[in-house]
Amino acid sequence: MFSNVTLNSTSYLKNEKINITITNTLENDQEINVFINSNFRLDIVEYDINNGEIPIFYQSIPIQEFKQLIELKIDLSSLNSGIYGISRILVSKIDNPSERILTNISGQIYFQLRNNKEPIKTYEEIIKVKDQILCESYNYYISGIGRISDPTAKRYQFFVFCSDIRAEAKCRIEKIDIIPYDGLKDNDIIESMKTFTSQLPIEEFDQLITSNNHIQGSIIHFVNVSANSIDESINMVIRYSKMVLCSYSIHNMSYGTIIGMTIIDKKNKTIEYRATPNIYRGNLVNSFQIPIKNLSKMIINGLSKPIANYYLQMYLQCIKEKFSQFTYFRLWNLLESMARNKKFKNKYRIDETGKLIKSKEGKRIDISAHARSLVYELIRSSFFNAGIMQELSLSPLKQNDLENRTIIWYQRRNCIVHKGGCQYDNIQYCNCNDSRMQTCRSAYEETVNKNGLSIDVFDEYLFDFIDITKKTVLIELNSYNED
Repeated sequence: MFSNVTLNSTSYLKNEKINITITNTLENDQEINVFINSNFRLDIVEYDINNGEIPIFYQSIPIQEFKQLIELKIDLSSLNSGIYGISRILVSKIDNPSERILTNISGQIYFQLRNNKEPIKTYEEIIKVKDQILCESYNYYISGIGRISDPTAKRYQFFVFCSDIRAEAKCRIEKIDIIPYDGLKDNDIIESMKTFTSQLPIEEFDQLITSNNHIQGSIIHFVNVSANSIDESINMVIRYSKMVLCSYSIHNMSYGTIIGMTIIDKKNKTIEYRATPNIYRGNLVNSFQIPIKNLSKMIINGLSKPIANYYLQMYLQCIKEKFSQFTYFRLWNLLESMARNKKFKNKYRIDETGKLIKSKEGKRIDISAHARSLVYELIRSSFFNAGIMQELSLSPLKQNDLENRTIIWYQRRNCIVHKGGCQYDNIQYCNCNDSRMQTCRSAYEETVNKNGLSIDVFDEYLFDFIDITKKTVLIELNSYNED
């Protein structure tokens, strides 16, 4: 299929909507069949020096039959000023996403997004800036990691195979590529890696391979690693790869595992394969759902700032925890650790509306050194400073104010620490005369009565806790400046 793209302009202010007209031409009956009951998807990329072409947005619309002319209006007001392009148009069957058409695009596919103070660029200027960005980006990318300025260092290329993390399409983050790939057979990792290597050089790996005996995952590609020895290069790559996996995990509540790597000695042209046993857990990542610039910043900060690495690693342990009640303990430890580093003690307590919390006597209340008081303030101040206070009230839970939620989370953490788990059936311990336990018991009954399942199986207050913790950690990590 060929698609001609026409924009109503090539330079837009950030608050303008972009009108796009797409004229499609089909070549055979098979392409016409794919159009019936399909999703028509338009992908947009940003051009960035550090990350090349960043997949930042896509719009998908359902279609019932072939349409030669499709008109779209797209709101990109949330994006930064810069140069953007339409990277691809994809048509896929709703009931069988693997049956799809990747189109050949022509026409005006690049545009400028600007603020009021920026001058309007001509289409020729836009293309020139785009080409310059890609040139500088490529030079940055191929410089690689490690002993870059050492002419005596050995040069390696790595393909790190990971399970439980998959990108929607190939994308670049700083000096690495994330390549979607499902061609790793769980019964023969080495042979699968050899099969992959035989397909080099790599251009595009957008076509995902699916099979019951294949591990779903991605490949982290290091184009250039400079080191004194292969062991030094492996240590660098493992450290960097783990930071990539940690950064993905906090966005998608998934965690990847390194299961093997292909190492190419660029001078001697030798290839070495190393495999690690792995169990697939089924959590996947969609690269379009994750801001690449945030990942880029997080990876750099995680490698350079010990405290950022510590928070990422703690969150990863929370996600890895298999026993749901223990997850309360891990999440609370993470938040309490963050809160104690903030030095909230002796500041005044403020509620979710920004008003001072006062005692019955009308006096202002200090934030105490008590864990629950500190964690409450950490979450409240984090969401307030990020300008997303409204997200604290989006929870469908009956007890959705932050005060009650912190009571519930902390009480469940205490029951794990002191009794090994929830004590709902232990009336002597779970005393309804204690207002905190009564609040927690009400949350338990709400969940069980609504879903008919034990909180070990389905716990909406835990899901809420995970979401709030994830957002709090993201706010903290994104507040750091890169050195």
